[in-house]
Amino acid sequence: MREVSSAYWIDVKAKLHGDSTDSLEGILKDAASKSPVPLVTLIVYDLPNRDCRAKASNGEICCVYNADRTCDYNTDNQACTAGLKEYETEYVDIYASIVAKYNGVVPMALIIEPDSLPNMASNMKDPHCFNSATAYKEGIKYAINTISTAAPKASLYLDAAHGGWLGWSDNMNAFTKLVQDMDISSKIRGFATNVANYQPLGTMCPWTPTAEPDRNDYCLGGAHGSE
Repeated sequence: MREVSSAYWIDVKAKLHGDSTDSLEGILKDAASKSPVPLVTLIVYDLPNRDCRAKASNGEICCVYNADRTCDYNTDNQACTAGLKEYETEYVDIYASIVAKYNGVVPMALIIEPDSLPNMASNMKDPHCFNSATAYKEGIKYAINTISTAAPKASLYLDAAHGGWLGWSDNMNAFTKLVQDMDISSKIRGFATNVANYQPLGTMCPWTPTAEPDRNDYCLGGAHGSE
């Protein structure tokens, strides 16, 4: 494991500033002191209403807050005005100002908001994701535009989940349309897959009009399985 690099997840505002390598600032400062300077892989991950489907990794910023400061996913507040402002000014703008200091000094690869647009593509029938759609689309567009301007030498990758989500033509088409409508393709280098959970490659099991297989089932090496 010491020989294989891993990404730094900057998933809360508290990880932006600091001197140690548990903060964005400290990570880049430490990398800049090395010779040769290593590539640093960073995750941008703090959207409002994060993880609208499973809520397994829900974050600190909400479109609408409950009394206990958790996110109210049920309220139809698609504009997410307050949540987006918090995300933009208290997370993205600060993130961009920090990476700007190391633009051209430390080589950087940034993965933008894992599982977010794939959630939009595959789970819009879930009201929790429907109510979060504007937050995701506007937030990601703002993050990509702001960070690419601040650090033009950094490589930005938009997360595309894994084959269990976007390995299906309807989900992939919806994801592709989202990317096209957001007009961000010129600002990113490509797409990152298998960032949060992993789906091995395989041949999708045959579909029939009367019996659609489980969307996690694949035919690998001729055998039907769920891995």
